[in-house]
Amino acid sequence: MKIKNSALFGISIFLVILYLLSFTKIFSPEKRKVQKTALLNPKYKEAVTSIKLSQKDQESLLLEKAGDLWTVRRENSDFSAPADSKRIKDFISLLSNIINVYKISDKQNDYSSFSFDFSLRISYENTFSDIFFGKHDFSQTLRYFMTGKSAAVYQAGSQFDNFLTVSKTFWTEPYLISRQLTSSDIQRITISDLESQSRQILTPQNKSFKNYLSELLELRHAGIFSEEDSFQGQTNTEITKNPVLKLELETGNKDQITISAYRISDENLRLSVNYKKANYTCDLKISNWTFLKLKQKETELNYI
Repeated sequence: MKIKNSALFGISIFLVILYLLSFTKIFSPEKRKVQKTALLNPKYKEAVTSIKLSQKDQESLLLEKAGDLWTVRRENSDFSAPADSKRIKDFISLLSNIINVYKISDKQNDYSSFSFDFSLRISYENTFSDIFFGKHDFSQTLRYFMTGKSAAVYQAGSQFDNFLTVSKTFWTEPYLISRQLTSSDIQRITISDLESQSRQILTPQNKSFKNYLSELLELRHAGIFSEEDSFQGQTNTEITKNPVLKLELETGNKDQITISAYRISDENLRLSVNYKKANYTCDLKISNWTFLKLKQKETELNYI
């Protein structure tokens, strides 16, 4: 009996030792050979022109540059809007940072076990790079990934997780006028009320210019306009025949942003925003409350 108890005691001690070792670096990923690399070659950081984000069973999203303006759109629908440029720049910076990665295998016969369900195609200088992201490992701190250059499977940290989404809301700017344009760029504002047939012009010399512009840049839209938002069977062509308000913002570098408002119902309007230099137009929805804010701002303007 004593021999049996001694054997059980020995086994227990051995298991305890194994358990404690599981928390040490002996079994940690860091014991594997670390490679230092960037998922995007840093020399192409400023040359990126588009990023295609694809997720299994969901519609792809395309982030692309139109001149100096970052935009986001669906490839197979009419959705298009100015993108959150800071978020995109942060993502590109993260992709081009040197990080630690761990090679799992030079080649795997069964890629399905890694669930490579999310992919990026990064375009730059008339070429592109593909990156495929898989699931997390058991620790939930490392994620499997591959590149389009080889069949090798790697692991990297979870720092990319927040950006691996095809959500329109995540990548779209919420403002009427893109934050990629700063207030200091705008030198002249023309406000045309097409209902009352009146027009006012503001420049930095006007006392109301600064306040009007800063509040205008803070106004948010209610989403992207689509055909389903038309009113009483009107088509886009019919709606655009009767604008009710027009704003023209001129910048110091001869660029121009033109904003035209069209009523589609008693409570909602379509806002067509054209960025001349980028040759880009997006159609937004705004509420009547936002429209009245614009109208109120117009009637409150004071001239020197």
